[in-house]
Amino acid sequence: KQVQVKNIDVAADYAAERVGNVDFVMPANAEIKLCRKDAAICLNNSISFKNYKAAGAERK
Repeated sequence: KQVQVKNIDVAADYAAERVGNVDFVMPANAEIKLCRKDAAICLNNSISFKNYKAAGAERK
């Protein structure tokens, strides 16, 4: 089933984060709001990004 969308709003905040020994500008928060065209229904989704870790691997 397809749903007709009236509007979609997306917002993202970025912040400096230390990963390992290096500072990066990374996503901190995001929010998405989607409103349906055929009903007075809006869906909200909030996301928080935290606890960034450096990826690594051991070499043998």
